[in-house]
Amino acid sequence: AWPTGLAPIIEQVRALGMRFGLWFEPEMVNADSELFRAHPDWVLAVPDRPLLELRNQLVLDLGRPEVCDYLFQQLHRVLSDYPIDYVKWDHNRPLGDGASAARGGAAGVHEQTLGFYALLDRLRRAHPAIEWESCASGGARVDLAVLERCERVWTSDMTDALSRQLIQRWTAQLVPPEYLGAHVSAPVNHQTGRSLSLDFRAATAFFGDLGLEWDITQATATERARLGQWIALYKQHRELLHGGRLVREDAAEAPYLIHGVLAPDRSAAIMAYVQLDEAVAEPVPFLVTGLDPDRRYLARQLVPAADGEQPDPQPWAGEGIRLSGAVLAAIGLPPPRRLPQSCLIVRLDAL
Repeated sequence: AWPTGLAPIIEQVRALGMRFGLWFEPEMVNADSELFRAHPDWVLAVPDRPLLELRNQLVLDLGRPEVCDYLFQQLHRVLSDYPIDYVKWDHNRPLGDGASAARGGAAGVHEQTLGFYALLDRLRRAHPAIEWESCASGGARVDLAVLERCERVWTSDMTDALSRQLIQRWTAQLVPPEYLGAHVSAPVNHQTGRSLSLDFRAATAFFGDLGLEWDITQATATERARLGQWIALYKQHRELLHGGRLVREDAAEAPYLIHGVLAPDRSAAIMAYVQLDEAVAEPVPFLVTGLDPDRRYLARQLVPAADGEQPDPQPWAGEGIRLSGAVLAAIGLPPPRRLPQSCLIVRLDAL
């Protein structure tokens, strides 16, 4: 595929002002490969049973030092030969046959996991400038030991923004949002077939580690301009988004989610009011708790409403509304009337 190596494509990517990353799946091996033919005992497998292939793959046994040494040399060579800034470590099959021949057929998943940590530590020492991303859904690798070693995790292969609202909400119960890869996906999601607005997709990704999962050559000029506006706002507010304290309000009605981040000194906040579905009653209060009750705050809509998104004019649009922290916590902002599958984002700044 690359007869002259990766250098030409890396040079092209960097010439466009971007950094270059690679996607590895180091633990997997195909049965029809030189490596497996040379070392059939290097895979996790239950002795005297047929090998269990998933996606035409078997899993290398990282509990064996010789396997980790082999993988280190292979990865180290590629990472040394090219200027690579980012690596995603993928893991796309369960370890359902997790016995180790090196341990006489005993369970090997624990040693496999420790071997993964040790191999990643070794690679990080050899390549300290590289950013590492761990895989979530396939390998369930979002544990605390992974968070100590990776700059980012892939939250889920499900990229539908409506599904992602709850996925990200409950993953963030334990994982800081800035670790959670969250991508603006295509207008029609390839997994669910659901059509969602650009603003809802971008607002969903806004509070995580925002990226794109959309062929923007297929986007209209209007969509590209709106996407550029979202990205500029994300960069502008990233310090607060990634450095604030996560807050979530309990909404009394199921279609609503209210969440955001507060500055550590309570001088600012960015809050989202999400409407997942149509409402059967009046909107729930848009509460903002945790701010200084004795200070006044200016609340303004962060992203101008798209056409048709905001049925009624609201006081937090335009010049904004001034309220005390005590009022924001007890009464809240005026609750917005929203369309289903939409999100309002408001920034609050102390006066």
